[in-house]
Amino acid sequence: MLALALNIKLVKATLITVPDDFLTIQEAINGANAGDSIHVKAGTYYENIVVNKSVSLIGENITTTIIDGNKTGDCVHVATGNVEISELTIQNGGLAYSSVRISSSGNSIVNNSLIGSWCGIYLEHYCDNDLFANNTIANNMNGIYGELWHNSKIVSNTITDNLLGILIGPYSDSNIISFNNIRGHWTQGISMWQSSQNTFEGNNITDNNQAGWASGIIIGFQTGFSSGNKFFHNNIANSGKRIELQGEQEPIIWDNGYPSGGNYWNDYNGTDLYSGPQQNMIGSDGTGDTPYNIDTQNTDNYPLTKPYGWNSHDIGITYVGKVWSSKLMPLKTVVALGYAFHLNAFVVNYGALTEVFNVTVYANTSAICTQENVALRSRKSIILNLTCNTTGFAYGNYALWASIHSVVSETDTSNNNFTIGNIHLTIPGDFNGNFEVCGVDFALFLATYGSTPSKPQWNPNCDVNDDNKAGPADFAALSVHYGQYCP
Repeated sequence: MLALALNIKLVKATLITVPDDFLTIQEAINGANAGDSIHVKAGTYYENIVVNKSVSLIGENITTTIIDGNKTGDCVHVATGNVEISELTIQNGGLAYSSVRISSSGNSIVNNSLIGSWCGIYLEHYCDNDLFANNTIANNMNGIYGELWHNSKIVSNTITDNLLGILIGPYSDSNIISFNNIRGHWTQGISMWQSSQNTFEGNNITDNNQAGWASGIIIGFQTGFSSGNKFFHNNIANSGKRIELQGEQEPIIWDNGYPSGGNYWNDYNGTDLYSGPQQNMIGSDGTGDTPYNIDTQNTDNYPLTKPYGWNSHDIGITYVGKVWSSKLMPLKTVVALGYAFHLNAFVVNYGALTEVFNVTVYANTSAICTQENVALRSRKSIILNLTCNTTGFAYGNYALWASIHSVVSETDTSNNNFTIGNIHLTIPGDFNGNFEVCGVDFALFLATYGSTPSKPQWNPNCDVNDDNKAGPADFAALSVHYGQYCP
């Protein structure tokens, strides 16, 4: 056992610096062991590199550390797995060559600028479990191109001004393409063929098809090889035709259900009223009331009416009123001074992050109710039950309005306030708001006595204590104050 132990060598990861330790990056790779980190100082390195060991290749600064393929071949060929490449500008691959060519799995290509090649990133067959994040991929023939790749992530990249943005070739399955800015391509922003179970979430797919004869997104199908693809929370505003679907179509899922929603289409012109359990509620919920029809077999059932931002903050108060048994009821316009009354506020989080905020109801400029620390998750809505206290106010007419306090970095504050209407704060038992309790009020009460909000004879102004019924307590208030008036 001792002899065996003496033969064990512990291999410690080494930091190698170019050009201090080796003049070229390729020499550093050749001299490295698996697990080593190669730090590349600022400068331009005219090389065609083969990474055949599991190392980290890290530039000093993305703008000043450049690998230039000199248009003679792939700039960087990742030939083995578990390689990390970051903080580099990688440019000028040769004709039909790439800035980064991947022929292995488990790699991370993060925080790079990949420009001026046939492909920014080219994935050969059976490259799986790779991560491509926070890269700028521009001015190539193809931004990202691959076939037969799986379980990989393309996240938060800027993919712009290529001939074609992302091409997902046949039999590329279970990949996630999310939160990328895919814009300004001569032909397609996204082209996908005969691939399944891919998810496209939160991408800006805009201003593609600059040539005018293509489509912003093109998807080709083959029965049995094109199922389960899903698009939601994308902003789709391409030039000319937005979507082209070819072949033997299999279902694509174009939304994430309600209330999460589908995609934002810049040419959607449907209305946006609340469409949840309270069917007659008035106010926007950020989701169109009618589907967006892509073709006869493809529909976004819940199109977004605002562009989706993956780091956006946006809270809206879209209606304040009174809800009874999931139906909208008439509001009180006459309130007995010293009594509380209740409102329901409908609030939507249009943004991408959970928010915590306060809601305040004002009578003129004085707060009459505040609900603090309301927490609401992204793309969710809530109906708040607000209790307004009139104690300390004077008799008179008031403008009633509600406000959400802006959250940090809010992108749209236009719907943070909502005008409710005018109310009269008056003597208990004054049901018509003329600041006098008399026979007219007695007649109004008799007409609604015993009713609740669901009854046709219901008059909310006769419900003094706001318990949703016209009963003995309200009659008692009428009787006690009968004959009173205020100047």
